[in-house]
Amino acid sequence: MKLPLEAYILILTFNCVYLAKCKRESRIADYYNTEEVFNDYDDSIYPEDEEDFDHIDLPEDCKILQYYVLRRKCNDLYPEDVAENYRDPFVSAHDQYAVFHFTDDGVENYFLTFHHSALFHCDEIEVRGVVNFVCTNASGTQHHIKMRSGYMQCLSYKSDMVDELLAACSSDMNKSSNFTALHYANVLSSLRSDCNVHAMIHRWLLLGLAALVISFEY
Repeated sequence: MKLPLEAYILILTFNCVYLAKCKRESRIADYYNTEEVFNDYDDSIYPEDEEDFDHIDLPEDCKILQYYVLRRKCNDLYPEDVAENYRDPFVSAHDQYAVFHFTDDGVENYFLTFHHSALFHCDEIEVRGVVNFVCTNASGTQHHIKMRSGYMQCLSYKSDMVDELLAACSSDMNKSSNFTALHYANVLSSLRSDCNVHAMIHRWLLLGLAALVISFEY
């Protein structure tokens, strides 16, 4: 019975490590949680109060976004090979993503948003914050979007992962620039769901371990 017990403990250890990682990522995303009520379709709301959108609230390395109107270039599904090679903790294979772009001094820069949201219905966006956006649709109608939660990081260097995502989305794009914003829409709920699953597995593993130990005593 020694071998099954050792294997069981190994499985339990792996799940502990994953659960700790999951909770850490959830805490990062939780920083941006706005505790708002959402539209059932796209997890976004269109508030009447425009006060939130007069104030720019962006991470320091993303503040360049406030000076530009970003145009949507394309949208696609997150490729399996990119998910396997880069293991971004906030996105999985076949999740939806959209690419927006803007030009700065003649150089194309990109804004990638992951997970379906109201941003996918915008032809142009103005980024007011991690969860706040001004959206202009194909008819020219403008409205505000406020998400429940989100996470954003900006890269000031070229990225192989971004290159592959751009190329997968459109044949017109195959090279990243020196600036790319990675935005994860409503990431908090999906992370919490994943954490809850692994927490439940962890509890069952502990119960199983206790049963094994008791069986050894008898």
